Amino acid sequence: MMKLKQKDNLEERSIIYDYYESNYLYFLKEENYHKLIYIFDIENYTTRSKYFRASKYLNCSASAVRMPNNELFLYGSEVLKGRNWTVSGSACIYDISSCSVKKVLPNGKPCFETGGIYYQSSVYFFGGSDPTQMLNLAVKFDLTKNRWFSLCALPTATMKCSCAIFKQYILIIGFTPSDLILYDIDINSYSSILHFDQWPPKSKFLINANEIIYIFEIDGKILESEYENIYVWKQIGNSDFNRSSPKDYLIYENTVFIVALQINCSLYFSFNLDEKKLRKIKLSLVD
Repeated sequence: MMKLKQKDNLEERSIIYDYYESNYLYFLKEENYHKLIYIFDIENYTTRSKYFRASKYLNCSASAVRMPNNELFLYGSEVLKGRNWTVSGSACIYDISSCSVKKVLPNGKPCFETGGIYYQSSVYFFGGSDPTQMLNLAVKFDLTKNRWFSLCALPTATMKCSCAIFKQYILIIGFTPSDLILYDIDINSYSSILHFDQWPPKSKFLINANEIIYIFEIDGKILESEYENIYVWKQIGNSDFNRSSPKDYLIYENTVFIVALQINCSLYFSFNLDEKKLRKIKLSLVD
């Protein structure tokens, strides 16, 4: 068992959580051939949508990572080129306030269905797929240097990764294989934390809240582990996402709000950190 470095402090943790201090969740969705960005106001329980415009190589299948200053980092998409589907490595910084591209970035490796997370002026991406296979992609974009860097490849190819910051590490879990992996940013290496021996495999979603890490299996178990021992997990309940796929979450007043997508609709859930129960909620649509 790997011994984790203990250099976590309040200053570092404030950097980790700064970009969660917002009352809004954002997600991309295509409806009736219109590309939209949805804004989920978790304080007033309302949603509204605006037209999403980036480029012909960045669409609603792009990985969207929240950053400070009301911005999204968009990367990779599945695009139709002629009569064939392919993937792009386009990337940009998207300003949510103006619903416009703030900065076009250098292209990364073509892929989609990759999982990303922001940490200390860089955006990290893991896994993904192209038209023929899953990928063991691992890259980061350094926002200060404006360039991509390759990281040590994932131990196994996977897609639809969910990521969470844990101290100075990144926790990663994919669709299949679905081991929980810990990435050490300092030494650029991985270690396995938890193995899931399931068939068929279940998608999983990571949440970091109040120094507890939660794993939500899609329509399966809810597991938790405290910061002090990330190798010990216990089941605290069961989840029911109505076969939808969670996209992002936000913590507000001791409640985790989660947005999840189905083919034809978006669903919203709340998870109270005291009760530890997942509930579906209904919101109002604001034009």
